[in-house]
Amino acid sequence: MYKLIPKYIAFIFLSGFFALIGCGGTGTTDKDLVVDSNVIYTIGDSYTLTFQDLDEYARRQGVHFRYDDALYGYTEIMKELVGNQYKRFDFFERKLHENQEIMRPMQRYINEELGAAWYEHSFLGKYLTDEYLRASYEKMKYEVMYRQIVLSDDDTSDYGEETIESKVLQIADRLEKGEDFSSLMNLYSQEPGSRRNGGNAPPATWSSSFENPVDSAVRKLSPGDVKVVTHNNVNYIVQI
Repeated sequence: MYKLIPKYIAFIFLSGFFALIGCGGTGTTDKDLVVDSNVIYTIGDSYTLTFQDLDEYARRQGVHFRYDDALYGYTEIMKELVGNQYKRFDFFERKLHENQEIMRPMQRYINEELGAAWYEHSFLGKYLTDEYLRASYEKMKYEVMYRQIVLSDDDTSDYGEETIESKVLQIADRLEKGEDFSSLMNLYSQEPGSRRNGGNAPPATWSSSFENPVDSAVRKLSPGDVKVVTHNNVNYIVQI
């Protein structure tokens, strides 16, 4: 049955762990190591790891299922926690987050990670302050403008021997090859609202991406991209 490792045992394996990371060139000093009844590791004034934190993370990661040896499992989990924290500090200290060449390809993933982190808010507090999270959220409030051609699986139009699926893929392929969007939209789209607006759909926002699978897909695309999204038997051919 799973239970928290007794503190005197934890101190034994933590002592060995501190020796390992000290020899590994992480820059750890005596000031980084705090041994009292609760705190087991600190990094300057920015990060503190307690037994409760370690145990909570171990439970989340299922350490008692992943490892037969609990001491080994807790050691690996702590390496992960502390190692990840050093990586975060290093990333921001070197101002890599200000390098657009690095951040631009990552932009489509940031929204997903931020959304996941929001639901892990109680644990997120170990790494990001509320102020930083709110600032990051503000940065994610951009809107993505896109156009769409909509075809329903129930469409009764005569496409000859073609199926709706093959027609949808054919239209997407024609768009990718540079064919005029408006012409294809006027010819095939069945959605009256976007037809009246030249195929323009409402902008995809951060909040709408959680409710609308089309918006969710759109916010991961780059300018000029074409993608087919099928939802509730309706095919959306979208282009940024």
